[in-house]
Amino acid sequence: MPTAVIAATVTGTLDQADRRAMLMVVQNENARRTALTPPETALPFSTNLEIRDSYKIVQTSLLNAAHLDYVKQSDVATLAEIRTLWEAADDAKRNAARTALQ
Repeated sequence: MPTAVIAATVTGTLDQADRRAMLMVVQNENARRTALTPPETALPFSTNLEIRDSYKIVQTSLLNAAHLDYVKQSDVATLAEIRTLWEAADDAKRNAARTALQ
């Protein structure tokens, strides 16, 4: 199980484009949260600081989900590893592997 935690950081002053984009993301997340059963608490977005902090929460969640997906994608045996396992396996294990692949 992976142990890395990925965290988003937002620096600088928000211009109007930043603010609009961040608000869109936070409001979409709030819509998702309120549609859950039971609903989750909505993220605040009244001030630039709240927008920034809420946006970081959403982005951190997305980054960690992506990281976990990358971990799953990388957890694939190489052909050399499979060949070694195949050669070491008895007939019962080989037949079970064939059946599992069908």
